[in-house]
Amino acid sequence: MLIYFRVLKKALPTSPLLPPTLEGLARYAHRINVDFLGDLLRVLQNLLATEQLPDSGAFHCVSTAFSILQGEGSALNVDLKDFYTLLYSRLVNFAARSDPSLVPLALHALQRILLDRKQLSSARVAAYAMRLAEVALHCAAPISAAFLQLLGSLVAVRPRLRSYPLARMTSAAARTIRRFASFSKPTTRRRACTRPRSKTRSTATLSPARSGRSHC
Repeated sequence: MLIYFRVLKKALPTSPLLPPTLEGLARYAHRINVDFLGDLLRVLQNLLATEQLPDSGAFHCVSTAFSILQGEGSALNVDLKDFYTLLYSRLVNFAARSDPSLVPLALHALQRILLDRKQLSSARVAAYAMRLAEVALHCAAPISAAFLQLLGSLVAVRPRLRSYPLARMTSAAARTIRRFASFSKPTTRRRACTRPRSKTRSTATLSPARSGRSHC
């Protein structure tokens, strides 16, 4: 664990040692002493704010930070606004590049933020839902399907998205969210009509012979 801390403090944002270090910290976060968690989160926050950090490192930083907060770090009073804001802005670059190798990292980080955390305001959840829809609209079909699946899970977990005002969203993103909101609603089947049919034939219908018209 001490080696992870040294690499995290001394490695450059573009260092190849940084991603495996962050993965190791996320895996063994439950073994870190609570006294060091606050400093570790501040280091991750400063690292995420650097412009030289690639998208893979940013997604690793978010996943590691929220993995730390799931264990003993849940008792910490930490402002996570920067993590939400920086990841939100990183998704724009991800949509422009559409690197398939980053899809699992991005989805894991988004799942940590949106599905594993319950203390989120409706406005922030709606903003991320809009960004997920926009990313899905600008990516290739396989990447788009993965983000739409995450959007569907978010709408199912957060029912308030169905009634949230979508006027500030783009029309395409709003239609996508409304579509998933309608899919996640429970469907009710209509009962079949059990009224008995009349056995007497209607006198309004005439036979071909009586009507005098030919049906040939």
